[in-house]
Amino acid sequence: MAYDVSLIVGEIGYIGLFLWLWIGIFGIPIPNELFVPYVGFAASKEVLHPISLFVTTYLGLIAGVTTSYLLGKVVEKPIRKRIVKRKHLNRILTRSSSFINRYKEYSLIVSYFIPGLRLMVPFLLGATELSFKKLMVISYPTVFVWTLSYFIIGLFAPQYIYLYIENEKIIYTLISIGFLSAVLLPSIMRVRVERKQFAQCKNDIA
Repeated sequence: MAYDVSLIVGEIGYIGLFLWLWIGIFGIPIPNELFVPYVGFAASKEVLHPISLFVTTYLGLIAGVTTSYLLGKVVEKPIRKRIVKRKHLNRILTRSSSFINRYKEYSLIVSYFIPGLRLMVPFLLGATELSFKKLMVISYPTVFVWTLSYFIIGLFAPQYIYLYIENEKIIYTLISIGFLSAVLLPSIMRVRVERKQFAQCKNDIA
């Protein structure tokens, strides 16, 4: 399948690849965690220029995030009504709202590493007072890191693609746990330190 996708990438070219990733926000079935390594594999076969393929992939993904944000800005209410009627999408909506309540605008970082949430969170934040500038400052570097990671995997370790197919849920879980641990651990440690300092102050006063 990796070889087939590399042929498709060669046929559709840069514009087709950009549109595929951008329009993918409307439900193209191949998950980005699988498709982007395929593009990296295509780059390893020099189907198209590797750097140009990476840049096109990155631009397509940030176009998807930006579109989700703008949809939230302009037509959040009617789209939300449709989402609520669908059980699966409503579950994603609920999880995304929970992330936003916990991490505020920085949920853009956490959610991008979790399938399903990465486009729902910017959509919901689009309906808030979050500025487009802040979206770019937070999301665009995050998307760059994510894209580079999966592109390199396809470029140098294409066997990951088959591992992903066989162990999709396990890989999702490991990536999510690893990234969330990196995000949450400093906050947990800070809270513990603040509690100790508060307790020490109470003891000093007593």
